[in-house]
Amino acid sequence: MTDFTLSPTGNHSIEALLRMIGWCCHLLLFLLLAIPTPTCAATCDPSGCTYQSLGCTLNHATTLHCMGQQITGHLHITNLPPTLETIYLNVNRITSIQDDQFQHIHPLKRLYLSDNQLTSLSISTFKHNRELIILSLSNNQLIHLVENTFQHNVELLNLDLSHNRLGSNRKNTNVVEPGIHANQFVWNTKLQVLDLFANQLATVSNHQFATLTALATLRMNDNQLNHLDAHLFVNNALLKEINVLNNPLDFVLAGCELPSRTVLNCSHGKLKTTPQLSRFANVPSATIATIDLSANALQSIDSTFFQDYVQLAQVNVSHNQLDAPLAYGLFKNNPMLTDIDFQGNENLHFVQMNCTMESSSTLNCAHQHIRGQLLAFQHVPNVHTIDLSGNFIEAVASNCFSRLVGLKELNLANNQIVELDGEAFDGNAVLNNITLSGNPIGKNGFVCGGDWDYRRKIEYNGGGVGTGELFYYSCEKYAEL
Repeated sequence: MTDFTLSPTGNHSIEALLRMIGWCCHLLLFLLLAIPTPTCAATCDPSGCTYQSLGCTLNHATTLHCMGQQITGHLHITNLPPTLETIYLNVNRITSIQDDQFQHIHPLKRLYLSDNQLTSLSISTFKHNRELIILSLSNNQLIHLVENTFQHNVELLNLDLSHNRLGSNRKNTNVVEPGIHANQFVWNTKLQVLDLFANQLATVSNHQFATLTALATLRMNDNQLNHLDAHLFVNNALLKEINVLNNPLDFVLAGCELPSRTVLNCSHGKLKTTPQLSRFANVPSATIATIDLSANALQSIDSTFFQDYVQLAQVNVSHNQLDAPLAYGLFKNNPMLTDIDFQGNENLHFVQMNCTMESSSTLNCAHQHIRGQLLAFQHVPNVHTIDLSGNFIEAVASNCFSRLVGLKELNLANNQIVELDGEAFDGNAVLNNITLSGNPIGKNGFVCGGDWDYRRKIEYNGGGVGTGELFYYSCEKYAEL
């Protein structure tokens, strides 16, 4: 009998050969899998096609999935079930849509057409879809929209038009249609989210969003917007999120953000226009309640900077480098202003005294351990009321309040004032209320004590026309013999 037993050396050779063959098979399989498989574009002929022929799948007669099926050209599906509520047609190559494509699908609520090549939409495209709540048209090639495109979509909650070319036709003098019309969304009163970012919009109408009273999120960043009307958002009380970054708007170019309809945020080094802060002309100012300018390097603020913000309630200018006198009428148009923060601007005289502005017209310096002679208020904007009570003030400089021609009320109570020169108020024609109680200077009947001698009565008519005169009494030390 022939012996077929292999030697140990022969066994090792065969094992090595088998390993090599296995490795080659794996490599061949890898190479075969790496070669892309050709895919065929799915198209409809002029008479239309079925959704099955396009590779779409239907779930429970309510959802149609056609995402990423290489659907190319004109969309004309002839057998769409009228019971559909959701249709996914995104990530294809659709260039146009049959006018009556969705006409008989009345229950349709969600339609996704993003990531296609649509260049225009017919007025009839969504005309019969009144129940539509979500419509995604992002990442297409839309240049402009017909004014009544969404007229019948009255239930629409979320509309995404981002990453298109809306507005690009403004460069073509033969085309007059804007990217979006002034009345583009006038019928969509329930709209909550509107995405217009990454287009080429240069303008939006002054009343573009006037009827969108439910709007909560508006993104218009990465466009060419160069102006926003002051009253653009007056009807959008629920609008909490706005993005207008990367537009040639003056406040955006300066480094500020408009995160909501009520807030202008230029804080923490965002400002690029320092040290001089000038008025912004492009802010929708009628709804701004808060302006944050803190932690920049501001040295001065233009006198007109706050004039357009009639609803302004809070201003933060803390931790800057303000050293110039604040403009006389800096806050004259801000009657709602109740919170102003200038802390951290150590070169401002009233900040050095730990005074705070409680409103556009009130300066509070009460109980701040202010001592000695009270010098001129050189950096304070024109205020109506100043409270200096409860300090250790001994004298008031003759020019102390000369710059504050609008001063009406002055509280100097509970200090240590022993002499008050009547000339200190010569420039305050409307000053009609001065409180001096609790000082060693008083009204009628005051008797100087100790080393002080009653010398003169200063007459000052500060009560206005038809009122009696007010008198202050001055005490002076006995003359040295």
